[in-house]
Amino acid sequence: MSFRNRVCLVSPYEQLAEDAKRLLDSHPLDMDIFQTDLTHVVQAIPQLESKGYQVLISRGGCAELLRRNSSLPVVEIKVSLFDLFEVISPFIGTTSKIGIVGFRSVVSSCNKLTDKLGIKSESLIVEDAHANNMEKQIDHLKRLMASNHFDWIVGDAVYQDFFSRNKEGYSIIQSSDESIINAFEDAEALTKAFAAKHKESLYFQTIFDHYENGLISLTPQGELVHANASSLDLLSFEQQRVRKLVDIDAALHEAIDWESLTAGKRIIGMIVEAASGTFVINQIPMLVEGTLFRILLTIQSAKNLRGMEYNVRRHELAQRGLSTRYRFEDIISTNKDMLRRMRLVESYAKTDATILIYGESGTGKEMIAQSIHNASNRSNGPFVAVNCGALAPQLLESELFGYVAGAFTGASVKGKMGLFELAHGGTIFLDEISELDKNLQSRLLRVLQERQIMRLGSDQVIPIDIRIISASNHQLLELVKENKFREDLFYRLNILKATPLPLRERREDIIPIGKHFIREFSRKYSKPPIELSAELWKLLAQYEWPGNVRQLGNIIERLVLSISISPASVDEALLLLDDMEIVGEHRLKDSCSKCRFVSGTYSDIRSELLNYVLQQEGFNKSKVAKRLDVDRTSINRWLKEAEH
Repeated sequence: MSFRNRVCLVSPYEQLAEDAKRLLDSHPLDMDIFQTDLTHVVQAIPQLESKGYQVLISRGGCAELLRRNSSLPVVEIKVSLFDLFEVISPFIGTTSKIGIVGFRSVVSSCNKLTDKLGIKSESLIVEDAHANNMEKQIDHLKRLMASNHFDWIVGDAVYQDFFSRNKEGYSIIQSSDESIINAFEDAEALTKAFAAKHKESLYFQTIFDHYENGLISLTPQGELVHANASSLDLLSFEQQRVRKLVDIDAALHEAIDWESLTAGKRIIGMIVEAASGTFVINQIPMLVEGTLFRILLTIQSAKNLRGMEYNVRRHELAQRGLSTRYRFEDIISTNKDMLRRMRLVESYAKTDATILIYGESGTGKEMIAQSIHNASNRSNGPFVAVNCGALAPQLLESELFGYVAGAFTGASVKGKMGLFELAHGGTIFLDEISELDKNLQSRLLRVLQERQIMRLGSDQVIPIDIRIISASNHQLLELVKENKFREDLFYRLNILKATPLPLRERREDIIPIGKHFIREFSRKYSKPPIELSAELWKLLAQYEWPGNVRQLGNIIERLVLSISISPASVDEALLLLDDMEIVGEHRLKDSCSKCRFVSGTYSDIRSELLNYVLQQEGFNKSKVAKRLDVDRTSINRWLKEAEH
């Protein structure tokens, strides 16, 4: 029902209804007028309440009956002294004896006025129109009227309703225009207040009903006051069919800590195994003047909490830049042995067993770890990579395990979630595992055994569900023999093993990988793709590549950024490869047909080549720099190095 300022004036006599209609022309109010009398007003209350009125207006005994029998607020048209004076003023200075009939509130005020004005009067009081002895009261008052000689009767509508419909010898206490208008204004103010309260209530009710977690409010006796839509869905019940919490779920009812709630204490994070699932319950007491008035239960599904926890972890991972890019199809190789090894590793992905990746630096150990994760049942979970050799032991410990506020000097006041926690439901990759000190080796062993961690400064055990992949470019078994690595930890880590080949053992992959890097870096730097001459590819393929794929990527990136002529020849690339130790002087000679001097170290060759070009260009350094596609600073530096 739309909320409107609706008022009904319940008139116990005709004149009041007529006066109200007249006054509505000058004082507009959204108001209906209902004509009744004291003998029928109670029976009319259900009809009035069903019409959606917000406020009732009435007077005297009728207002009293409405207040006692209806849930609607009642604004009473007050009987003012002016109203009383109007009805008794004709008897001033006369010997007439008047009877004043009505409820005590009206009669007492009228008696005080007649006493002041010296008018003879006697009270005929109706004590309570709702009392069961109403008939006896009326009979008693009728006998009093019969035994007393009253010259006139004044009073409210009770006389005409219960004693006589004859208007002769009787004056009703009329309500003045001012009294009626005052009641109009009070009713209007009340409806406006109700409207504001309704809007506020609607606002909070909307929040209550649309809150994603379950909310239930209870009386201290466990009776259901309200339940929002989420709670109905979580606990699978219909509110209209349930009166008490115990009817919803017995386990939930038994979980309520009535004693603590009565004392005003909140109960937070209680886990309850209910019929419809596992829930985390908060119990919030509402006290009024120290007494328990209501209980608010917040209900969260443990499953939803896990989902929220997952999202928090994903956000934290994104903040830290931890993500995966690689899959097995991104590993470029045509080498049969390498392909066989990768097929074996891919078969490991569907298990949760711990994997140790052994390989030289730059062989793509993290790429393999990411590929395992993305091919596993944990692919939708987080992937957290940690370089164990990049941080000091104390700092690495706080990063791995996290800490609580105040755990150590400089700790964040909010505490911090560790990388093991962040990897919950996914994979953690521990690179350079051989660099762990003995203390961290012991703690890692416990994580592997128990799948539990404790943050620094805390005694709370946190269960974690993770897969651990570790990597090393050192033979851990040799470190075990040297007592630098725990033997029991080694066997825990070395359940499954992956061993990518170094680049020098799969030379056929150098050109395909190199071409992949050319495309990648060309896109990255928005440069047109370059081509390398066959001689230059031959030179690169003959190199030993101690830094493996990583080093090849660095060299290709340098060539993409430095060479603008395509295809790039050995001559043009030679000065860019001065930090590479070419294996075998004859290989360089074969790849550089234009060079007349090929003996000696690369520095010697570069020096002679520079002198040769200087002579050809008449020792003009600018022309030499342009011909060699380098800056003058490099020419000067090379000449200075040659002098020494």
